[in-house]
Amino acid sequence: MKLLASLGLGLLAASLAVGARAHAFIALQPPAAHPATAPDGTAGAQQVPVALDATRRLSVPVRIDGEQLHFLIDTASTRSVIASDVATRLALGAGGKLEIVHIGGVDQVPSVIIPALSFSDIALSDVEAPALLRGNLGSDGLLGLDVLRNDRLSIDFTHQARLTVTPSPRHPERERLTGDSDLIIVTARSRLGELVVTDAEIDGTPLAVILDTGAEESIGNPALARLLARRSVEIGGLHPTVLTSVTGAVLKANYTSIASMRIGGVIIHNVPMAFGDLETFRHFGLVKRPALLLGMSTLSAFSRVTIDFPRREIHFVMSRHAAVADGG
Repeated sequence: MKLLASLGLGLLAASLAVGARAHAFIALQPPAAHPATAPDGTAGAQQVPVALDATRRLSVPVRIDGEQLHFLIDTASTRSVIASDVATRLALGAGGKLEIVHIGGVDQVPSVIIPALSFSDIALSDVEAPALLRGNLGSDGLLGLDVLRNDRLSIDFTHQARLTVTPSPRHPERERLTGDSDLIIVTARSRLGELVVTDAEIDGTPLAVILDTGAEESIGNPALARLLARRSVEIGGLHPTVLTSVTGAVLKANYTSIASMRIGGVIIHNVPMAFGDLETFRHFGLVKRPALLLGMSTLSAFSRVTIDFPRREIHFVMSRHAAVADGG
């Protein structure tokens, strides 16, 4: 017997509007190791105020040198990013040029040094962050894996969105015995720091899935689009759109909806999805293999999604739609 969560997303197909933002950027120079500290000396669960912006992405409060700002959580970015106008206003010192991979290509971009950055109970110093235009970010900045990689993020979408940041548990098996009966745990691999789920498929076609909370929509690579076309997988009509990167690069794409896909023990129906030839896929070595960036239009439809970076696990909860199915 396998626990399967069946999730219908038919109403979200209309949300794939022209001009969707897709982040998923990788800094080729990895960030320096900054030990994260808890300002009060504790390491317990921290409730973080959170807002969903117009594109369903998570906006959270961040403090830089005592000033509160609002950054988007971006689980597919190796570095945190700051809007260039904020960097200018705070008179942040200039860093070096950073070479980054974004959906449209590879570019060298300016960076600044953030003397002190805090989020939840995480405090970092001397963070070198790319400084990019606010219009391309959609916020004061992005929180990347340099800040998030040592913790567990639990996003509750059932109460106007709540975010809890906790250390990864020492005894996860005890938690699983006493946790939600509808909890489905999917194991991921780490590739360049990002979590990649390999236990996924569309109509029997295996694919790699990267969780990308910084992207509005889910985006498949050309290999996935070609394979689905050859197999005549049930999809909606293709419609042209464009994707905008963190540098302002615009990439042509097509969007549609897929009848169903499986991620671990989670089955999702009517998934809105774009297809584009992203540089990000090439950098991950996911050109020939079908692959997908899983964006917020899909993730935000669950009751709760927990991302445990140290344990490389993703926990899905969809209590109202969970069912027990034979097989597996």
